[in-house]
Amino acid sequence: MPEGGLDRLLLADADIACIDYGVAGYSCITKDKSSREILWCGLGCTLVKRKVFDTLTMPYFRSDIQLLLNNYPEEEWIQAPKDAYGGHDIYFCIQARKAGFTIKQVEGECIHLKLDALGVPEVNYGLHNIGEKPSISKHQQLPL
Repeated sequence: MPEGGLDRLLLADADIACIDYGVAGYSCITKDKSSREILWCGLGCTLVKRKVFDTLTMPYFRSDIQLLLNNYPEEEWIQAPKDAYGGHDIYFCIQARKAGFTIKQVEGECIHLKLDALGVPEVNYGLHNIGEKPSISKHQQLPL
């Protein structure tokens, strides 16, 4: 988290406050092209007020379905492949926005870490080598 990031998230006093980070060079925040409103964000560096969870119904997060973006703003979900990863942040943010909550971006960029190599299990040999994923160089907006 960037220095002072937690303080900025708290001071934002938003329903959902997030700091951006790169995913394959893309921003983890997607905005509406015309209104610039945040549609969803990655949850890697996010604070969510309790009232959001108190209002939403479970499950809060789902990764078994994926949103088709081709027909945005029409919402169409499809079954995700069994080995799919992610999408839980998109589902959560869409449900929160439907319930009237807003998402606010806070200044800064988090470093997105990745596991490059795993040490040898059960022998305490080797290190877990951690690297950095690319910083943000591209931004996503809808409609496509």
